[in-house]
Amino acid sequence: MRQAISLLAVGVVALAQTPVAQAQADPESALELAPLLITSPRTDARWLSSPAAVSVLDAASTPGEQALALDTWLARVPGVFSLNRYNLAQGLRPAIRGFGARGNFGVRGIRVLVDGVPLTMPDGQTELDGLDLGLVERIEVLRGPASVLYGNAAGGVLAIETRQPPATPSMQLDVSAAGLGYQRARAEVGGSEANVGGLLAFTSTTLEGYRPQSQAHTNSLTGKAQWISDSGQLRLNFNAIDNRAEDPGGLTAAQVKADRRQVAANNLRFDADEYIRQQRLGLVWDGYAAGADEYQLRSYAGHREFGNRLGFERSGQTTFSRYFSGVGAQYRAVAGAECNTVIELKQAQHDAFLPPLS
Repeated sequence: MRQAISLLAVGVVALAQTPVAQAQADPESALELAPLLITSPRTDARWLSSPAAVSVLDAASTPGEQALALDTWLARVPGVFSLNRYNLAQGLRPAIRGFGARGNFGVRGIRVLVDGVPLTMPDGQTELDGLDLGLVERIEVLRGPASVLYGNAAGGVLAIETRQPPATPSMQLDVSAAGLGYQRARAEVGGSEANVGGLLAFTSTTLEGYRPQSQAHTNSLTGKAQWISDSGQLRLNFNAIDNRAEDPGGLTAAQVKADRRQVAANNLRFDADEYIRQQRLGLVWDGYAAGADEYQLRSYAGHREFGNRLGFERSGQTTFSRYFSGVGAQYRAVAGAECNTVIELKQAQHDAFLPPLS
């Protein structure tokens, strides 16, 4: 009996010393409890479970190549056909489920994004000349009607992601050479300090080609800068290219049988070629809204100078100079803390050609 009374007395004393009892004894005092943190992380759906026809390509699984075009990347994607004559004056012509197959050159009917910024021009045409393939790390290929989520993309979307500034300062130099006069020099430097990072890459490629009148010289300068804060991430991208490629022209079956290395007579006569000088500047803000919601604001502007000489006399020479720009906004809403599924996707995009500067 004495032991039971002793235990009861100890329990009463311990209860009197608890924070709850002290708070009740002194109503003026504040009671601070240990924080209870509840998180609902957003999950990514596996591509096999996604209802959209989407394929993901990683640079780690891509075989080594000369990095002249994206055709070797896209060859593994079902429903995608890439026409590449290995003529840099014509460029790569990818088609997704038939969309883009009727384009004479460049990319038509397909929207191409690089780090969230449209590479597609306001008139719907895309030239992949300004893409530094040495920086490409990941490509998402979206086919079918789900591509309308990215705006004016009737046939599909190529969402290209390039390398981000490295966490530690680094520098690399790559020099390579191969047959047909292929020479490539590439330099890259980048690093990060605290919440600021940057990357700068320059690539110069020269190709003599299999036939005369098929030389190509391409130069690309790409710069990236990013600033990370608690409310979002600010990204600045810059790209400048100066490319020139000669065009040997097409041959008939009889000409190929006689000499497959010969040049079409008119292409040699008129010195058929193509040159492109282009500068693009893009600014993207990825922000965090209330709860788990996210939004993105983006804008870009640039200038493109293009010249093309074809193998005939009348209307065979074309040159133009264009200023272009675009703005876009996107909002992703999540249905509460108990649900990790994105239920709403709102996107607005406006692209336009700017009038020439006087």
